[in-house]
Amino acid sequence: MSARSWRRRSAAFALPVVLASGCLLVAPPEDLPALGAGGSGAQGGGGSAGSSVVETGGSGASVTAGGDAGGETNPEGGGPGSGGNAGAAGSGEAGAGGSSAVGGSAGGGGTGGTGGSGQPMGGAGEGGAPECTTNQECVDLTHVEARCRNDHTCVTLKSPECLTVYGPFGDPNALYIGSFAVLDPENPGASDIALAEKLAVNEINAAGGLPGGPDGGRPLVLIVCTNDETAETGAISLGMTHLAEEVEVPALIAMLQPDDLTKAFEQEPDKKLFFLNPVATIRALTNHTYNRGLLWTLLGQPSDYAPAYGLLLGDLEKQVHSERGLSTTDKIKVAVVDTTDSFSADLYLYMFQSLEFNGTKAGNQEPDYFQEFSLDPAAAVPEKTITDLAAFEPDVVISAAGDVMTALGGVLPRLEAGWTSTKPRPYYLLSPYNATSDAKGTIQGVVTDEVNAMTNPEPDAARRFLGVNAAPALDLTLENAFEKRYYDAFTDQKPPAAANTDNYYDAVYYLAYAMYAGDSMTGPGIARGMKRLVSGDSLDDGPADDAISKVFTALDANNASDSLSLNTTLGPSDVFDPMTGVRPVTPGVYCFTLNGGLTLRANELRYDPTDNAFTGTYHCLDNFPPP
Repeated sequence: MSARSWRRRSAAFALPVVLASGCLLVAPPEDLPALGAGGSGAQGGGGSAGSSVVETGGSGASVTAGGDAGGETNPEGGGPGSGGNAGAAGSGEAGAGGSSAVGGSAGGGGTGGTGGSGQPMGGAGEGGAPECTTNQECVDLTHVEARCRNDHTCVTLKSPECLTVYGPFGDPNALYIGSFAVLDPENPGASDIALAEKLAVNEINAAGGLPGGPDGGRPLVLIVCTNDETAETGAISLGMTHLAEEVEVPALIAMLQPDDLTKAFEQEPDKKLFFLNPVATIRALTNHTYNRGLLWTLLGQPSDYAPAYGLLLGDLEKQVHSERGLSTTDKIKVAVVDTTDSFSADLYLYMFQSLEFNGTKAGNQEPDYFQEFSLDPAAAVPEKTITDLAAFEPDVVISAAGDVMTALGGVLPRLEAGWTSTKPRPYYLLSPYNATSDAKGTIQGVVTDEVNAMTNPEPDAARRFLGVNAAPALDLTLENAFEKRYYDAFTDQKPPAAANTDNYYDAVYYLAYAMYAGDSMTGPGIARGMKRLVSGDSLDDGPADDAISKVFTALDANNASDSLSLNTTLGPSDVFDPMTGVRPVTPGVYCFTLNGGLTLRANELRYDPTDNAFTGTYHCLDNFPPP
C-alpha cells in the first residue's frame, strides 16, 4: 500500500445538446433553455402545414418553418396556443401542434394548405403527462448516460464537472451514487482513484448488486466529478448541484480537502445527503451536532499524525548531529511551512505541540533556531518566502502544507534550486498532502526532478526526503489481493497506481453495504446503516470466497439489530467512533531510495503509540535512527 492520494487536478467537459420531443432532458444551463416553474409548462405554438419542423426544448414548441406559430411561449404555463397560419400549398400532412415542457396544454395544429389538419400533442392539464417511465427510455432518447427520476424526468448523468460514469445506468433497478475525485481532464475514466472505485463497483455488480430489487439485484451506478477548482471556479459547487438536485443521489464519496468538504456538506442541507470522506478530516467536521451523523471519514484527523512528526524530528536531529559531526550542545535549525487552510492549520496546531529539539519544545525556541512560514494555499509562493527561508539555512524543513510545498513553483523545488549556502542542504519532513501526486505528477517525480536538477548532485540525495502518512493495516492480505485485481483489471492503463487508492476502493464497499443495511435510501438511513458495519463479527470486503454475499446475508435487511465489523484493506472497522464518524489511523513513514532509479518506499515505518517508537526497518538511510 502506498501513501494515499490527497490531490486535485483540472478537468473540463462539454456535454452535447440533445433536443427531442416526448421527454424532458435536464442538462447544464448553458446547454438547454431555462425551465419554467415546475408543474406547469409552456403554451405550445401551433404547427404549420407541409414541411414545418417542430423543436422542443425546456419551453414550449416553436415552429421553424412553414408559417407563424400561434400563441406565446409562457414558461409559467397557461392555456393552449392557437393554430399556426397555413403554409404554402403542398402535399403532406399538417405539422403537429407543440408539446408542453412540463405541464400545461398543447397547442392546436395548424391548418394545412393541401395537407390535413394537425393533431395536438403533449399532455393536457395540470402537471402534464409523464415524460419517462424507465431509465433505458432516457438512454435511448439522449444517446448518453441518463436516468429517469422518480418524477418521470430524464436527466443526464454527466455534466461539465461530472465526467465519468460507471455501472449499468440503464438498468431499471439502478442505484445512483456520486463521487468527487482527482480526474485527468484528458482521460477522466483512467484516473487512478476513479479506477479503484470502478473496480469495487464492478465487483459488487458482478455479485448481483444490492439485494432487494423488484426483479433481482440493484446494481450501483457511480458518477465521478472533479474536485479541482483551479481550472473552473465553483466546479465543486456545480458538481454538488448536479449530483444532489439533478441526478438526486442519496450519498457520495467526497475526496475533498476539508475547506471544500465543508462547503459541499453545507450546500444542500435540505437533501440530507450522506458523505463518506475517504481521506482525512478536521476536528470542526467531527462534531456530531454539526454533522448530524451524515459525515464519516476513513483516514483520521490531524491529531492522529502529530506524534509521528515529533518522533521523526527527534530522529532527524540525531541524524544531523551524527553525519555533520556536531556536538551535543550544537543546535539545529528547524523551519515549518504551513498554510491558512483548515487541515494545515489543524495539523500545525497538533504537530507543534509534539515538536521538541535542542533540548526544549518548539514553543520555547529562539527565532534563530525555529521559524514558521505560513502561506496562502490559493496563491503563488512569494519570492520573499523563498529568500527568507534560504537565508535561515534550516537543517530540517517540516511541511504541514499541500501543493504549495511540492508543486511546480512550490517551496521545495524553489528552495532546492536556490540553495547557495555552503551548509548541507536540509532534510524535508513532508506531510500526508505531499505523499502522492500534485499538478505535475507524483511525489516520486518531484523528488526525481530535484535530484536530477542539482548542479552538484549528492551521491544519495533522495535520503533527505521523507514524510508522514497513514500506515497500512497490520494484515496486508486484503490489500495485496486488491492490488493484484486492480493490475489485472487495468493492465491497459498507463501507469496503473493501485498502491495509493485502496481507501477509495474500500469507500465504495462501505457505502454499498451501508445503503443496504440502512432503513431507507436517504442520508440519515444510510448513516444508520454505517453504524451496523463497525461492531460484531469480522467479515471481509472484496469478492473473494463469496464475501459479498456473506456480508449481505449478515446484514439481513429485516433485522436491524444484525451488525458486523467490516474488514477492509485499511484494516478492521471496529476502530470507528460512531459518534464522530471518524476512523482513526496509525501514522507511518514514507521515504525514497536511489538505486539506479528512484523508489518510493511508502510503508517504511509504523508508529507504536504504546512505546512512542517506530517499528520496522528503515531502508532510506543507513543506521537510522541513530542511537
